[in-house]
Amino acid sequence: MAAGLAATLWAASAGAHDLVIAAEVDGDTIVVTVTYDDGSRPSEATVVFSRDGEKEILRTPLADDGTASLDRLLAADGLIIEAFDPEGHSSYRILTPADLDPEESRP
Repeated sequence: MAAGLAATLWAASAGAHDLVIAAEVDGDTIVVTVTYDDGSRPSEATVVFSRDGEKEILRTPLADDGTASLDRLLAADGLIIEAFDPEGHSSYRILTPADLDPEESRP
């Protein structure tokens, strides 16, 4: 990951054992990591990338390393990331076009 080209964004839901979504822009890829609020990884979870909460771009299970990814160019106008597990835990993160622009993250 090149310095200055990655922006790390965090979101957590309120509650007792919630999911946390970390989204990182690495070049032309958005890498999402999903954990529980205690830092542990869910053994199973689904990530949904969409625009405006209606136009689904990709629905994918987490990889073994707890991540999911999407080509940044598919989300240039902004992105909603939702994650949920079979036990009913869920979270979401909204990324704006500025969040997705690596140039914006430079000091």
